[in-house]
Amino acid sequence: TQETQETQETQETQEAKQPVGTSSPQMKKWIRWSVVCVLAVIVVFLSLFWIPGEIHYEITETYSISAEDAGSLNLVVLLPTSGPYQEVLDLNVIWPTTWNIDSEGRIDVLQMNADLQAGEMVEAKIQYKVNLLQGQARWFGPPITSEDLSPTQEIQSDHPDIIVQAQALMANGDNLTSVQNIFDFTRRHLDYPVGDRLVQDSSALSAYQNGVGGSIEHANLMSALCRAIDIPARPVSGLAMPEIFPFFLKSTTGRHPAEAHAWVELFVDDAWIMADPSWSSAFYKRSLLAWTDGRHLVYDTTADEARLYNSYVSSAEQNGTLVAAMSTPLRFVAWAEKPLAEVTLTPEVAIRKTWDTRFVWMISIILILIIINWVIKVK
Repeated sequence: TQETQETQETQETQEAKQPVGTSSPQMKKWIRWSVVCVLAVIVVFLSLFWIPGEIHYEITETYSISAEDAGSLNLVVLLPTSGPYQEVLDLNVIWPTTWNIDSEGRIDVLQMNADLQAGEMVEAKIQYKVNLLQGQARWFGPPITSEDLSPTQEIQSDHPDIIVQAQALMANGDNLTSVQNIFDFTRRHLDYPVGDRLVQDSSALSAYQNGVGGSIEHANLMSALCRAIDIPARPVSGLAMPEIFPFFLKSTTGRHPAEAHAWVELFVDDAWIMADPSWSSAFYKRSLLAWTDGRHLVYDTTADEARLYNSYVSSAEQNGTLVAAMSTPLRFVAWAEKPLAEVTLTPEVAIRKTWDTRFVWMISIILILIIINWVIKVK
């Protein structure tokens, strides 16, 4: 019809007037959402690995103990304390009898005693909060000790091969650059082991010669290279907290939801810094040199913690019968003053993340991007 023909001619005229190269509304919408998605991905990575923040946890350690015989039982649990990149607070202990706590170095030692009745089960529940920082890990104090510069059985900083390698990485007159070179060398030189393995030798020299090692080998090798050129360094041990969503409970029986981990604290340019070469291989993550990711919960230096733990194991064996002990990832020693039949000790740990600034940043900025996209669309 004539009306249909006129409508078609009008549309063709309007299309003819549209400037050449002008995008269609659908194309503009696709481009706009693509930009939003790319920006959102960038924000996610920045929030998770590059922007300072705080991550808060609630940890509950539970130890259930029973025996067929009556008798006295002692339980010692090693707990973390506040430090330069962590805060431990609100300790609450639920135990049927008395208990006491003492500080040994950077560790709190919780000691409990109970008189078990035959067939009775007692339970120790230890609750505390942990606030970890993501951000700069540089602080002043404590003082340097001779052990921070001395070779040990695990850190052979006086071995010729270690000395030659350290000197090759040294930047004369610039300890910070030397540390950066040692950090980069350690993470490149060592490959994580594949499959299950029983570690026979986790020393720095063995790791250097074999080119294979987990977190403790990374920490020992970096410490040895630093000490070889007179840079104070101390391997520390602790827990690598699990990456879980806020308010979700994660619990396990017999071990710990967090994994045992080791890294280094070293003294450079008049301050202590943290370094973890074993977790610094991913290109999209921030290098963990003078920076912490909010997942490192330190207990103490590996040497001091081992001495403390071994002292309680020795005391238990000398003064009674050792019931159970674990040095990592849980840290406890239990013993009876006289032999007890069928003693059972079951540890359980639950972790709940109660706050994560990184997720708040991420969600907030993504919402802002979506709102901006909507405003542009309306206009």
